Amino acid sequence: MSAVFDREEAETRSLTRKLSLHAVLPQQALLAQLDGGLIANPSEPISLLHAWERASRSYALCGPATREDLLPEDVQPLQGVEALEIESALRRIRLYAPFDTHGVTLFDVKVSKLITPQVTLNVARAASRSLSPGMGAAEIFRIAFDGSRKPDPITRQVLGMHPNGGALLFTSFDEDIRLHHPPVFQDVPTNRKDEKSAMLQAVCLAIGGGCGFIFAYRVDIGKGITRLILMNGIHRVYELARSGFQTVPVAVCDVLPMELPDPIVDIPKQAFLDPQFNAPVITDYLNQNVVLELDYFPVLKTVRLNWNFEQYATVLRG
Repeated sequence: MSAVFDREEAETRSLTRKLSLHAVLPQQALLAQLDGGLIANPSEPISLLHAWERASRSYALCGPATREDLLPEDVQPLQGVEALEIESALRRIRLYAPFDTHGVTLFDVKVSKLITPQVTLNVARAASRSLSPGMGAAEIFRIAFDGSRKPDPITRQVLGMHPNGGALLFTSFDEDIRLHHPPVFQDVPTNRKDEKSAMLQAVCLAIGGGCGFIFAYRVDIGKGITRLILMNGIHRVYELARSGFQTVPVAVCDVLPMELPDPIVDIPKQAFLDPQFNAPVITDYLNQNVVLELDYFPVLKTVRLNWNFEQYATVLRG
């Protein structure tokens, strides 16, 4: 009996607690995660469905949809941060797309106006941020733009190699890793151990986490309505909101509706462009009536890279 209890306790400890805003989506989206073997608790479809129904009814009372419409006072210039520190952060941010081609400005943004397209949040990952209610503006600024956490290691495995191609497998317990696209072109030495090695052209497909700063897209959806969609830093912003901060520093980039990806993380793009859609905001994660607390099985994030190539001579005739 004790052995059974110890095993069950160990399994419980190994689960990942997540907060879910699936109440904003149809019930099939949540049930699909259960059917896919991701959700450990509740383990029965009927229990999960009842929890979703209660949350959905509560979410319907969180309106109106105009609650996330931006007002001038919701986006203010940064206060309490040195101008040199702001300029240094902007120089870094402008090195990344789309900020290298679009304008970007750092603002203090009202937390309750930040729309979250991500409807699940890892509680442990959010809690890994060392925050305190007494932090000053400069400390919060560094968390927002210099606060990348130490990523979990990535394991690389060669699945196969042949003269014209091969396959690599990258795995990590960090759910944030992904293959960054498009490729990066750079020069690399034929052999790094040889100081006089010839330099070769290389195509790099980087594997890893996202950029280390909080940013949002500001979108005009028509009829004079503007909204802010938080695209990175969701765990950090949640933890700041949970600690009682009413505003957070955000890199804001203005984009056209046609430039938005589809879907935007977990929600179809078209929903965000509908003025009547009551989009979820970060502070909804703090509403116990609409958030679902679910236990997920731990997952191993996997990226498989397959490649092949051809080389041949092309005849040129004058």
